[in-house]
Amino acid sequence: MNKKLRYNSKFVPVSIDAGNEYMANGIFIFNITKMTEHINKNPQKYECRKISVEAYRNSFYTVNEEYLPEVDLSVPVILAEIRPGTYNCIDGRHRLERAYRDGIKELDAYLVSSRQHMKFMATKEGYKAYVAYYNSKIDDDERDARRRT
Repeated sequence: MNKKLRYNSKFVPVSIDAGNEYMANGIFIFNITKMTEHINKNPQKYECRKISVEAYRNSFYTVNEEYLPEVDLSVPVILAEIRPGTYNCIDGRHRLERAYRDGIKELDAYLVSSRQHMKFMATKEGYKAYVAYYNSKIDDDERDARRRT
């Protein structure tokens, strides 16, 4: 059973400084630069494993074709737990696309749990909405489980 996230009214969003890379998924905005720095300094705190390129590659986003040849496939992509047990790519879409085009089946990825990636959210509104969203998915899963029994 998944544990619900606890809302912290004292949450302080991480800043997005000049030159920082960030990923916006609607109201959820993550500072990728600061997350990557933290992962690189503390790799033992993050699960790293091989993932299927096909499973995480999404053909519905645009690719910078000029940048694609420069992509370093040795750098793990970052997958964030967006709901209990479900991960989305928040950093490394060009790596996934290049690997796909080169016929590479697997890449290394850091799996960043909800509690780990929340620390890198750039807005308080996004943080608050994320806690509510994540917890609602736990409620949905529990309701579905009760219906099946």
